[in-house]
Amino acid sequence: ILVRLADALVLVGQTEEYRETLERARWLIDAYPGTASMADRLEVRAAELTMRALAVGDASVLAAAESILATPALPPTARARLLGGLGRAAAATGTVAELRRGARQLARSAQLFTQSGAGIHAAASLTVAAIHANLPLGRYDLALEQLDQALHAGRDTPRARVAVLSHRPFVLIDLGRYQDAETDLAVLRRSAHGAGTTGNDRAAAYARWGAAGSASQRGAEQPTWAACQAVASSSAIIGTDDHAAFAVDAAQLLARVGRTGEARRFLHDAQQRQPGSPTTLLLSNFVVAAHAGEYDRAIAALAALEDGGVVLPRDRWRVTLLHAHVRRLHGHDDASALSAAAFEQAAQLGFPDLPLIREPQIARGLRRLGSPHSASMQELGLDDGIRLRVLGELSVERDGAAIGLGGRTGELFALLALLGRSVTVDRAIDALWPGEETRKGRERLRTVLHRTRTNHGPLIERRGSRLQLDADVQIDVEEFLERVRRARSTQTQPHLAASVAIDAYTGKAAPGYDDHRWVMTIRRHLERELLEMHDLMIAAAEQAGQLDEAIRAAEAATVIDVTAEHYHLTIARLLAEQGHGRRALWRLTDIRSTLLEQGLVPSPELRRLEAYLARRLGT
Repeated sequence: ILVRLADALVLVGQTEEYRETLERARWLIDAYPGTASMADRLEVRAAELTMRALAVGDASVLAAAESILATPALPPTARARLLGGLGRAAAATGTVAELRRGARQLARSAQLFTQSGAGIHAAASLTVAAIHANLPLGRYDLALEQLDQALHAGRDTPRARVAVLSHRPFVLIDLGRYQDAETDLAVLRRSAHGAGTTGNDRAAAYARWGAAGSASQRGAEQPTWAACQAVASSSAIIGTDDHAAFAVDAAQLLARVGRTGEARRFLHDAQQRQPGSPTTLLLSNFVVAAHAGEYDRAIAALAALEDGGVVLPRDRWRVTLLHAHVRRLHGHDDASALSAAAFEQAAQLGFPDLPLIREPQIARGLRRLGSPHSASMQELGLDDGIRLRVLGELSVERDGAAIGLGGRTGELFALLALLGRSVTVDRAIDALWPGEETRKGRERLRTVLHRTRTNHGPLIERRGSRLQLDADVQIDVEEFLERVRRARSTQTQPHLAASVAIDAYTGKAAPGYDDHRWVMTIRRHLERELLEMHDLMIAAAEQAGQLDEAIRAAEAATVIDVTAEHYHLTIARLLAEQGHGRRALWRLTDIRSTLLEQGLVPSPELRRLEAYLARRLGT
């Protein structure tokens, strides 16, 4: 009875109570040796060894468990229990060979439990095999198959179903099957609020953890952050490592959406909860640094990962892809070969599109680099995507050929590209035909949409009262803003990321529509973002003593906004520091004239610097 109670406790995550209950069972066997059958004694011994094998991974304990397996009188359930414990312990070592061995032992454990009529125990072994052995090996199909078998085995026990559903959505999210995952997460949320279900808080925590993973892969920053915070504040037991696994994963989820500061806090928390340098922590440290664009830190973390742990098949392609990303940011030629290798490693698992699902922003950014070297990338058609250019030109690029956009069609594409891919019908009519009567405006919009579909295909859809740009269309503005975000959040050498962002800005937004107020408003916003990148470049160059480089960065900024006085002041000051006082004075005289022509008043700082230089030069 105590062993069965212990099984029920471990299913709902009450690991401490599980251990205490098994200790009571062992005490009972020792205290009353004549009252228990050989089968009962073996059952309790098997359960105890399984618990100890999972808790400490002691080689002597594992050897004892192996020796009991050779006992002919061992009951099938005890044999199944020991195989499950040995399989889980083997998988915990993290090596590919041991993961495969653990997967075999756990599968055999589930088979024996099923034959013994112990459906809940079979469900537990199947779940452990799926999540802790086959998923790390990248065997997604097998993992899902085993989880579905576990759901069937535990179909009559709500607790068992909830235990399986706490893990199944994570496999689905990895594969980009968000709708299927949401179905499971909804069941977890409902069970969290249902009456009489053990582990309510635990189910809720897993539901939010899954929601964070889904939001992160789809680039939703705020939902990712909110879900991670909800799990972090929960008192529920998730996993068996005092929240360390969640903290490690949360760091990666937050790094993907640009929350580098919070990601590092979760990393620190994981280190406190799980001292040492387990592979998962080393991997997370590299992922966070790579997403932040911190080259030196990322390369050091990669070296530690390669030296200190085994990169599993599930993660190998991702490590290679992120390595390619940071190498590309730093201008290294091997980024193309690395990006191709990442897609080939994903294809080796049977899912060549994994990079586009789990790291969509980075994978798309590397697609052109790696495509010539990767058959998998070419089969996916990654080099033949549809790209909407709004910066410097207005065009749709398909299969490498650009088609220029103009008129109302171009204006509608620009509107959607610059306003987050979706606008209301009324907003579109107001932008394209200001002051137009509603009925007439809707007729004109239908004509434009028909023309757009005829010339460019179904890139713009009308969904009720909204117009939506197809999700697969890549937009240069979005790529520029993503690079700005990364530069802003990067803590080490942000000027490198800033230079990448500057390169992505190929000209003013929506050229040809200068007379549209909404275009000018957004253009000014983008230019402010661009100027901030130049600020990072100027500051880094000055700090490094590279005054010529700082002057060039400031000169580039004045091209964007000739009336931005502080850049002219920076140029004059740096010229004076180099001993070019007369050139510095000419610069100030010129900008003062420009400002006055524009109806602007030069600042007192400009006048003071101009007077100071004039006195020094005796003019």
